[in-house]
Amino acid sequence: MQAIIVKLHWFIFLYAIFISYEMYSAHQEVHANLTGRLPVLENKIKNSKKKVRDLKKYFKDIEDAKKNIERVALAVEKVQKRLPTDIADSENLDLISQIANSINIKSVFVKPEAEIDQGFYYIKNYVLTAEGTYLQFLVLFEKIAESKRLLNIKTVIFDQIIDRVQRARFKLIKAKVTVQAYRYNASFKESRGIEAIESEFKNKKPKTRKKRKKPKKMKK
Repeated sequence: MQAIIVKLHWFIFLYAIFISYEMYSAHQEVHANLTGRLPVLENKIKNSKKKVRDLKKYFKDIEDAKKNIERVALAVEKVQKRLPTDIADSENLDLISQIANSINIKSVFVKPEAEIDQGFYYIKNYVLTAEGTYLQFLVLFEKIAESKRLLNIKTVIFDQIIDRVQRARFKLIKAKVTVQAYRYNASFKESRGIEAIESEFKNKKPKTRKKRKKPKKMKK
């Protein structure tokens, strides 16, 4: 009995070593487990940071796009206001007829057509039919372009005159010319489309990853 008591401190010492070893082994196991999970956690953190950067860039792109759209819309409206507020039919008809008659173009007839809505402006076509030489029609086009009124030659169709003999040096030809006049549409406002962009963004739901199903364990 006395021998056991003498050696008791060795048993306590060895038991303490055993417990310490067990605790150390458990600590090492936990450490190894955490160390193994570190790459996964670091990858998740990296992906999360990338998503934050992408979102910041996306929002910045939206703001930049909105500013560009507003800038373009204001530029369109500025151009719109440079157009005449109305189209004076009688003055345009007189101008085209007077220019044609002043350079001795024959059989002059000008017909106005209905206005065409082009959004922020209206177009009005005037169809001129007449007879003259190539040179006379070139002079006609130059004089129309030089006039203070905003007129544009849209189309020109020339045809030969075959129903009568012409002995003059410069042959007459038939011409059908479409002259366009413009006026701005005061009730039109250029659409920014910003509301549609924001609405589309709000309706988008973030994609969620589907959880992988764990394989069922086979029963033994």
